[in-house]
Amino acid sequence: MSPRTGRQSRIAPKTALLRAIRAFREEIEGFIKGYKDTTGPFGKVAAFYVDAFAELREQILPLLKHHLGELGDQIFIRPSELAEEQARQIQDGTPSTEVIHSYIKGFAYLLDSLWLSSSQNKKYRSPLPNPCGIPPLTDFRCSSLQLKIVSLVTKIEHLFDKQQSMRPKFSSSLPSYGRNNGGNIHKWATLAEDNREVQRDIDSLIAWFGLSDSDVMRDRFSMITQRIDNILLHPIKILKQKNLTYPQPLKDSIPVINLCRVFFSNIDELGPRHPFFLISSSDQVAFIEQATCIPDNLKWFVYDIVYDEPPCSPEDCELGYALIDEFVEASKRLQNSFDKLLRIDHPQLDHHLTIIEDYRIWYDEWFAGLDSSVENFYSTKALFPMNFGIRPDQICQLENPHFLSDQHNMERIR
Repeated sequence: MSPRTGRQSRIAPKTALLRAIRAFREEIEGFIKGYKDTTGPFGKVAAFYVDAFAELREQILPLLKHHLGELGDQIFIRPSELAEEQARQIQDGTPSTEVIHSYIKGFAYLLDSLWLSSSQNKKYRSPLPNPCGIPPLTDFRCSSLQLKIVSLVTKIEHLFDKQQSMRPKFSSSLPSYGRNNGGNIHKWATLAEDNREVQRDIDSLIAWFGLSDSDVMRDRFSMITQRIDNILLHPIKILKQKNLTYPQPLKDSIPVINLCRVFFSNIDELGPRHPFFLISSSDQVAFIEQATCIPDNLKWFVYDIVYDEPPCSPEDCELGYALIDEFVEASKRLQNSFDKLLRIDHPQLDHHLTIIEDYRIWYDEWFAGLDSSVENFYSTKALFPMNFGIRPDQICQLENPHFLSDQHNMERIR
């Protein structure tokens, strides 16, 4: 074998792997853009949803977990110091990546099949409330499933992003593990743990299919809370930087973000002891749909503080006050549902009244704290009106799931 032929034989597996990863990342980017909007309107649920749920639960998700586990011994692990073993890792990583690519396509097909098309919606329009016999809250389950799958796929995308950032370790020479390479060893270990975390998320998603209606509701609030956690970690990450000239406005934004988080986490943590779970399922869904926009507004609130020119944000808009308005409207809907519940003659009416009154006391105290925090933030910002002049491409983006590994810093600043 000539030196040139030998070199080509070594390069070919690496080229095939890079090509597979590039195609996969293009697919995954398009998937996230296409399915990220989970606020609807989604239309009517197709009867095929039963088969789609079964295929996801019993086939695609378990197999996806299996192949991510395979990648844990191939490219989501520190490259071997042995040339032959490293070559095997690279060569085996290509088909595993291609299989995972096919599962992302499967996600897209099954999510599309959950909903009737606009023409089918017209065809199946009926005066009956549920002409296809689809159980109540199925549309909410389907929209929640879409949100959870997008979150899972986003985490998988970050696995490949992190692996590609360490791609030089798959160079023609063997990686060095000397004293000065401890940081790289730690990065590979972190990538391996992130991969295991995604596999645990898949187990949780498989279990999600067996949840009761109330537990699906609680899970939705847990997802909103986690999303706000991701947003909260963004200013925390900036505050860890040295030599910030005017950090006080950013520090004063953290109580605002944290109180928004508390509103949703309180519902999840109290569960059946929260009056939300006493109202009708239709009122529950209406409240969640209205409250879904709050994390989006919270994200723009942070953008407005941090970035030189907040993208897609109205000029001179005090977004903290807009947040208060959103909570007022969402709470008004919730209070109307409570009033409607209390007008019904129910054997547990006294118990319901106690739970609702306790919540109203809690809410008044919580809202006073939010209102005070927003006022305090804008008072500080008036003294230090300049933002940090940071462009979105200069710092890691909001809602990167890997920020959640920094729980210590979040708890320290709260």
